[in-house]
Amino acid sequence: MLVRQRSCAPIFGADSVYRPSIAERWGRISAHAKATGSPLLLIDCLLAATAMQHDLIVASRDETYKGVAGLELFNPWQP
Repeated sequence: MLVRQRSCAPIFGADSVYRPSIAERWGRISAHAKATGSPLLLIDCLLAATAMQHDLIVASRDETYKGVAGLELFNPWQP
């Protein structure tokens, strides 16, 4: 685990990728999804929040991510 943390540190600027700002973003994503009737799994919300916080693209064919406003999504199975 320590090796992974060290390899992530230059990318994210810390020993841990968790940030309170990610938790806040997760809460907003989760609340919006629930309010619109399309709740995401906890881990999906966390992944989306982390990607958005670090300006990353989520590569997935999971269509539920399309409901997350502001999330950049790439489906590698589409031509």
